[in-house]
Amino acid sequence: MSGVPDFSRREQAFRLYAQYRNLSKVSKELKIPTQTLHKWKKDLQWEDKLAQLRDKLRGQVDIIERAKDNLSVAKDIQQLDFIALLEEEVAKAISEKTIVLTSWKDAIATLEYTTKQKRLLLGEVTEREVNSVEVSFTKEEDLDKHIEELQRFITNDKQPK
Repeated sequence: MSGVPDFSRREQAFRLYAQYRNLSKVSKELKIPTQTLHKWKKDLQWEDKLAQLRDKLRGQVDIIERAKDNLSVAKDIQQLDFIALLEEEVAKAISEKTIVLTSWKDAIATLEYTTKQKRLLLGEVTEREVNSVEVSFTKEEDLDKHIEELQRFITNDKQPK
C-alpha cells in the first residue's frame, strides 16, 4: 500500500536522528533516502520536538534536584532536632542532678561538640575565629560556682509566681 505513511518508520527515524543528529547516518542505517528524511524532518518539525524533549528533561532534572535538596534539608532538620533534644536532656539531667559530671571539661567538650554539629548542619563556621575568646584559663571551681548560680536561677524561674 503505497501512499499510506509508515508511522513506525518515521518514529524510528526520528529516534535515530535525535541520537545521531545526522540525517546521512539515519539514511544509511534505515535505508531511507536522505531526501525523504529531510522532508520528514521539516514536515514533522523534528527540531521543535527535540527542543520540547530537552525542555521536559531539564524540568525533570530540576524536579529531581529540588527533591534531593528537600530530602537533605529534612535530614538536617531531623539531626538538628536530635541535637537540641540531646542538649535539653543533658541540661535537665545536670540541673536535676540525676547525673554528676566528673569534670567540667567533659561538659564543655560536649557543648562544643553539639555546637559544632549544629554549625556544620547550618553551613556556618565551625572553627574558632582569630578574635574569639579563649576560656581554658577558667578554673574548675569558678565554673562550679557559675553552674550553681545558674541552677538556682533555673530553679527559681520554674517556681510559680
